Amino acid sequence: MSLAALAGCGDDDGMVPGDAGSGDRDSGGGVDAGRIDSGGVDSGAGTDAGPGTDGGTDAGPSPTARPIEFEESCPELTPCGGDLVGAWRYDGVCVTHAEVEAELAGSCPSASFISGSGSVDGTVVFDDTTITRDGTTIISIVVNVPATCTMGAGCTLVAAAIEAMAMVDSVTCADAADGFDCTIGDTEIVSDSDPYVVAGNVFENSTSMRRWEYCVDGTDLTVREVTSGSGADPIEPGIQSLAGD
Repeated sequence: MSLAALAGCGDDDGMVPGDAGSGDRDSGGGVDAGRIDSGGVDSGAGTDAGPGTDGGTDAGPSPTARPIEFEESCPELTPCGGDLVGAWRYDGVCVTHAEVEAELAGSCPSASFISGSGSVDGTVVFDDTTITRDGTTIISIVVNVPATCTMGAGCTLVAAAIEAMAMVDSVTCADAADGFDCTIGDTEIVSDSDPYVVAGNVFENSTSMRRWEYCVDGTDLTVREVTSGSGADPIEPGIQSLAGD
């Protein structure tokens, strides 16, 4: 059976332009499509399923996985600084619908968020000079890609273009009232170490120059990426919560 039949698509004719999807993901609440980077999770839209959703594996989430939630609004982070040194485990991520749409806007300004879920499982360890990250994110989002972004292409070509440009595990699209509703799934595993420095209520990766506001409150650490280096927009949208020992 064809992919078009499985997705319930129309005919594939025309050419998909470079704007038929989101290609600007680092991968990692995301979004990078779910990468854990310099103390943060990239969740933006590289985006695969939370508990019970398969981003290319049938194993399901780890018992220690925590949710990546997609909400109209997320709690505010008030940066307060504090002592980062120690081991922290991800306790959840909150990403707004607007943040997902901002990730898509560079490729398709009229694309809109429909739904999403995800999970994050991993640790971030700070010593005096280095951040060590080990973790997995699984995310899945559904977005509408309107006809204005597809140049007449059918859903199979639109799905293939999004998958190639966003570098995610899977994309399936189905006909919608306007364009296509596309489900984007991805699983990312990261294990690395990078130097960092702290300045006030911000820590910065010394190599990439990515910066995060943060607040340590007892055994709770909350972080939000503010720039991805040289003043560029954050790679990892959302508010990331971690718990210490």
